[in-house]
Amino acid sequence: MTVDNVIDAVMKDKPFYDTSGGGVTLSGGEPLMFMDFASEILAGLKKKGIHTIVETCGIFKFERFIQLVLPHVDMIYFDIKIMDTSLSERYTGVKSDLILANFRALHEISLTKHADFLLPRTPLIPGMTDTDGNLRAIAEFLSSLRIKRLLFPNIIRCGMPS
Repeated sequence: MTVDNVIDAVMKDKPFYDTSGGGVTLSGGEPLMFMDFASEILAGLKKKGIHTIVETCGIFKFERFIQLVLPHVDMIYFDIKIMDTSLSERYTGVKSDLILANFRALHEISLTKHADFLLPRTPLIPGMTDTDGNLRAIAEFLSSLRIKRLLFPNIIRCGMPS
């Protein structure tokens, strides 16, 4: 789809967004892998008065994010999955250093925005993200930034019995 196709499709639901206070969330996979495309969609939606959210795993070049995405986004859902850098690399293929650095930098910016501008999230994946050590490390990290809210969007079963 083109940017215009996406915006046209979204605009069909604008009365619903206006009534409900809703909007559009770019999520994935990782929408910021296609930052130019995401930026164009977000900019077009903002021009049309649509509330926008980006859900990210935090793997992006911060300078490009500031230029291309930040001006057009109302909220950011930011996944903090695994604090330990070697475990992060093992389970996700990426060390947590860049992710945490991007979160810290966005947190600094969020201090000048509304309270829910940056919302950290931790998907609960049994044996990976839901361990006592990982959850404690996430809590300590967020506490060090004086963040008191963490979303747990879902529990991912990964084929494990309930």
